[in-house]
Order: sequence, then C-alpha cells, then structure tokens
Amino acid sequence: MDNKIIYRKLQETDRDSIEDMLYTSFILEDPLEVSLGIECPREARILVEPLVGWALADGVSVVAEHVPSRELAGVCLNTVDSEVKRSIPVPAGDPDCTKMKVVLDFLDDMRDGVDLRKQFSMTKVVDIRIINVLHKYAGKGIGRALVEESLLLAKDHGCVTACAEATGVFSQKLFQCLGFTTVNEVFYSNYIKDGMLVFNNTGIHRSCRLVAKTL
Repeated sequence: MDNKIIYRKLQETDRDSIEDMLYTSFILEDPLEVSLGIECPREARILVEPLVGWALADGVSVVAEHVPSRELAGVCLNTVDSEVKRSIPVPAGDPDCTKMKVVLDFLDDMRDGVDLRKQFSMTKVVDIRIINVLHKYAGKGIGRALVEESLLLAKDHGCVTACAEATGVFSQKLFQCLGFTTVNEVFYSNYIKDGMLVFNNTGIHRSCRLVAKTL
C-alpha cells in the first residue's frame, strides 16, 4: 500500500472534487455508462449529485488522499439503508435522463425477486454504491483499502450487512477477495428489454453481480 496515501471520512469540502472525479473518471470507465455513451456532466448529473449528497449525509463514505499533493486519489461512496435500497429519483420527461434511467432500472432489477433476508440481516445495510480510483494511482491497493475502511466505518455506525452491485471484472474480483457472496448475477448478453439487447460493447466485463457480506 502506498504510504503517501491516507484514508479518511468523506467531508462536505470534498463535494466538488468528488463530483468532478466521477464525471471525468468513473462515468467514463464504468461498463454500463460506457456502453450507453452517457455524456458528462449533462446526462450523469442525475446520478452523481444525489448520490454524493446521500453519501455525505450518511457519513460512512471514505476518500483516499495523496498527502504530498492533497489530491483525492479515490473514493468509496456508500449509503445506509434498511430493507430497501434507496433509488435515485429520475425526473419524468427529461430527455437528458433517458440513458441514465436505463442504468438505474437495471441496477434495481438486480435486486428484483432476490430476498437478501434469507441469508443476511437487512436491519441496517451499507450499500457500496461507487468505488473509483484515478488511473495514475491504480495498482497500489487503494480500491481494496477504500472498501475495507468503509466497512469498518459502517460497522462503527451499526451496519450489520454490506451490499454492492459489481458491474465489472475488477470490482467483482475485489469483492470476492474481501469475502463477499454473490447473491445474483445477470449477464449483459442476456439483459434484453423490448426485444433489444440493452448493453452492447461492454468489453471484458460480462456481467453484473449483486454481492453481500455480513459485517
């Protein structure tokens, strides 16, 4: 692990930097947004702004900060829910929201018909929404450390279960290494709406996994 990186709780003063990071890094790399060609910030705003707000309010999100430069190297955005994951509100009739609504509907579908209560306590759940590390800090174990620090913080806040939708091979491998169980998996090649394949050109990323772990 890079000894020039520190991990700390997400703060209000980080808001602008985190939103910019998501627009210039995460949205441009996540297989779902890339497949649909979502434009930043116009089409991504409906996801980024409320999610960052919730993460700040819930107080269990973690950033990685490069000490010499004070640059934020990565973030793990998390929310705290009970029983049902909060869904991002999508304004009706706004053409800028059309593509992102497809992504959000897909993530909601990942939990449709899946009863997590059979295996996990759902009284207080930390939902790991986004893990993002800037390219120049990749390969230093920052993503894993962000999740580990997030889980410790969530446990201190009384969370008993952690859940996430892992949309790509790298996050799937990370969650597997951290002991998460795959509860549901949907292959992009099988996700069809109105007779049409929704996600094309997802590259090496073949599926999305709903994963969970008892804390």
